[in-house]
Amino acid sequence: NCDPNKVDFAIPANDDATKSIAIITNYIVAAIAEGLAERQASKDEDESDDNNNENETRARRLEAEAQSEAGRGGRGRSGAAPAGGPAGGPPKRRVPGNRRPAGGGGGGSR
Repeated sequence: NCDPNKVDFAIPANDDATKSIAIITNYIVAAIAEGLAERQASKDEDESDDNNNENETRARRLEAEAQSEAGRGGRGRSGAAPAGGPAGGPPKRRVPGNRRPAGGGGGGSR
């Protein structure tokens, strides 16, 4: 049929060859699918760890804010200053006529 000396790569053409190729191909496909599943699982785990870290950070911040509110006597942002002033120094003196409008963030510098 042909001269076998001119053939670079011999490709068997019997039924056993197609079965062995199918077995090898299925093995490779299974390994790829397993690797993709592991990669997705580690990615999901990393995302859940990031979410847990964000939640822990948020909880610590809210807890610190609650403790600072409790340290100020629970008066919030609108109560009177404590007798010792904000830093525990001498009390602030109130000067009549130096009132600022109640609106908070006027864009200018003070």
